[in-house]
Amino acid sequence: MRSSLHRLVVGIGLLAALSLGALGGAAESPAAEACIPPKDGPRVCLEVSHAPGQVSVSTSSAPGYVSFTASVRNDDTSSVTHVTLEIAPVHASLGPGFSFFSDPGPSMGSCSYAADSLTITCDFGRLAGGTSAEVDLVLRAPTDPGTTPLEFEMSFDEGPGDTNPNPGKTDTVSLTESVEVTADESVASTYIPANTRVELSVTENGRTDAVRIPPQAFPTTAELRFTSTDDLPFECPARFVCRTGAAWLTATIPGQFDPLAEFDFFWPASQVSPKQSTRNFVLYYVASPGADLEIISARCNASLSVVPCLKDIELPKKGPLKGTLSATLVSDHNGNMR
Repeated sequence: MRSSLHRLVVGIGLLAALSLGALGGAAESPAAEACIPPKDGPRVCLEVSHAPGQVSVSTSSAPGYVSFTASVRNDDTSSVTHVTLEIAPVHASLGPGFSFFSDPGPSMGSCSYAADSLTITCDFGRLAGGTSAEVDLVLRAPTDPGTTPLEFEMSFDEGPGDTNPNPGKTDTVSLTESVEVTADESVASTYIPANTRVELSVTENGRTDAVRIPPQAFPTTAELRFTSTDDLPFECPARFVCRTGAAWLTATIPGQFDPLAEFDFFWPASQVSPKQSTRNFVLYYVASPGADLEIISARCNASLSVVPCLKDIELPKKGPLKGTLSATLVSDHNGNMR
């Protein structure tokens, strides 16, 4: 007998929205599918995908998230009954594996969690021919890197009625959805649940950049990485001062930020020109490969009347950070920055 620690509210998730946006997002995994073989029973299929395809490890201060969508689809002409979906292992708190962030939302029926078996069980009931049932699940990413599996098993009865105590043959089909969890400091990616603050940071060749995204009204995915000037060429514009170091900060986050996001930049002294000052500092921006170079120079005021804008520009003249450069970009969109 499974203990039901969470009795979950019925709801419909819209994972399709994750992959939409002006610039695209962190890649969603290709959908995996397994169906009952024709000789074994009705054609009922289980399909599972997750976003993003690769996720950064969680820490206590900066958790990462993964969104899973599982669909049970009845491609047969007749109904099947007692349709269930089991998902495991899911930890109740932040631990070495996937753990709860929010309760799963099924499009029909209900789901419950059993702590003893670390299993979510969704009961969809009767599934008519030509229909499907879906469940969306958002989990915190593991704290350890590696390939982390999550097991999905669908079962149903071939009998004619929900109340029949002997409904007939039971069919099952299983899928393992594996997620690559990375601790690579030069790339950061996560799913961003709606109304959830997320921070991502990347480090490479002494440069450390980050983005802080306040809670947004929509779910999305986010990826932060460095892009080489071999892939996105750059020539310093005449009469401007440029940092060295052959990398752009590339942020790929669909949607426009409201509230605004903040991008934090740090360049080591070795990449800062002697001609650089806080007064002549500008940020170089390319929306996408092939787009025109834009130069961001506006300073932020208290009302943020001009966006994008720059603030907290610092170029220490003494101390352990002497010669380094840091600044923050406040923006409602993203792209390639240096």
